Amino acid sequence: MDQYRVSEFEAPRAEVSRLQGQAQLVSAQERAALGAVGVPTHGRGVEIGCGPGFFAEGLRRDDLGRKIVGLDIEPFILKEARRRLPVVRGDGRSALPFRPGVFDFAYTRLFLRHVEDPAAALAAMRALVKPGGCLAAIDSSDASLLLDPVPPDFAAVAAARREWFTRRGCSADLGHRLPGLFARAELSDVRVKAVVLDSAAVGREAFAQVVLMPFLQAAQPVLNDPARQAAAHAAVDHWVASTESYGAITLFVVGGRRK
Repeated sequence: MDQYRVSEFEAPRAEVSRLQGQAQLVSAQERAALGAVGVPTHGRGVEIGCGPGFFAEGLRRDDLGRKIVGLDIEPFILKEARRRLPVVRGDGRSALPFRPGVFDFAYTRLFLRHVEDPAAALAAMRALVKPGGCLAAIDSSDASLLLDPVPPDFAAVAAARREWFTRRGCSADLGHRLPGLFARAELSDVRVKAVVLDSAAVGREAFAQVVLMPFLQAAQPVLNDPARQAAAHAAVDHWVASTESYGAITLFVVGGRRK
């Protein structure tokens, strides 16, 4: 469930389209889980790493009392996001372009796995929230991926993807580490909800597009073997075509309050 490489010409619009499809799959369950871990139905909030703004748009539509601003770094993505919510440019990793304590809640979705120091990013987010305000994060862990059957050579693909994250100083297993990160961030009332994305609910093709294809794309520069990459793609296509195939991955939704 990550950004993966396409051609330079196609990258921006293809990524926006992919993120729109991703947001639609389990967005309602994720938004409900945010409410369950403490995100209020009203007040001013910020999404760090908002992307094109599809998720924030849904969250705001659920409860019109929420006023949400987005933050992202990519100019094209910000241009898309402005169609849906107010946005500010920033990298979201440490010093954030807002005054301290101005928000009732702050959250991030599928972003901290791409950050070298998620604890520092969480601390920067915490500073934005008023005392008593809510901080929340949604992320997945590759370790939670379950496939039956496992496509041929997919174990090597998964190992290569893990290496791709490691080379960038990040973690593909950030999701299940969130509760510990929140506890160490000196947040109170830490709550955890799990949301399962599975092929029975969304369909094998959609599951492969948003979950398995990012594995293949991240593995490509590590394996550096076009023939092996083509074989892995064919194996995933075969997995999609089989009515016996099943896949699931878990999203971890964690929230806590600033003391």
